[in-house]
Order: sequence, then structure tokens, then C-alpha cells
Amino acid sequence: MPNDATAHRIEAVERRVDGLETTIGEFRADVTVEFAKVRAEMRVEFANVRDEMRVEFANVRDEMRVEFANVRGEMRVEFANVRAEMRAGDEETRRQMRVLHEDVIARIALLQEGIDRRNGASPRRPRRKR
Repeated sequence: MPNDATAHRIEAVERRVDGLETTIGEFRADVTVEFAKVRAEMRVEFANVRDEMRVEFANVRDEMRVEFANVRGEMRVEFANVRAEMRAGDEETRRQMRVLHEDVIARIALLQEGIDRRNGASPRRPRRKR
């Protein structure tokens, strides 16, 4: 049989183990409660972040819609300007072509006159324009 000192020591160790079991149990309960609080806070914060993101993405979409509309408008104006410049350039080219054509016709007429004189033929009358 164990002596009184050993029994006393065993009882002291058992009390300490019981105290540790109680402390560990309380710690587990506290940790469980705290983790539950953290999870709840995270749920709320994630929901807030999701809401903020929805709002910000909606704002970005709206800004992009406006900016794309502005770009489309600017492109319409620029394309209209380019078309007008092309029309003006085409008209100028046509005018120059008419001048050159008339010049060529006049030169051909002069050459023909020179050929007719050399051959002794009478000068031709200019053709009527249609």
C-alpha cells in the first residue's frame, strides 16, 4: 500500500489534472465561441465586400457605356470629315482631269492642223461638243 505522502502526492496530481481538464474544457468552449464570432464577422464583411463590388462594377459598366458612346460619336464625326475630304479630293481630281482632257484635245487638234497643212488639206472645222 502506498504511504500517506505518496497518496497525498497522487491526490494533488489528480486535482491538478482535474483543474487542467476544466481549464482545457473552458479553453475549448472559448475558442469555439470566438471562432463562431470570427466566422460571423467574416460572413458580414464578405457580404459587404460583395455589395461594394456589385456597386463598383455597375459604376464601371456605366462609365464604360458612356465612354464607348463618346468614342462612337467621335468616330462618326471623324468618318464624316474623312468622307467630306475624300469627296472634295475626288471633285478636285475630276476638275483637273477635265482640264487635262481639254488640253489634250486642244493639242491633238493643233497637231492635226499641222498635219493637214503639210499634206495640203484644208483645215478641219472643230467638232461640236455634244
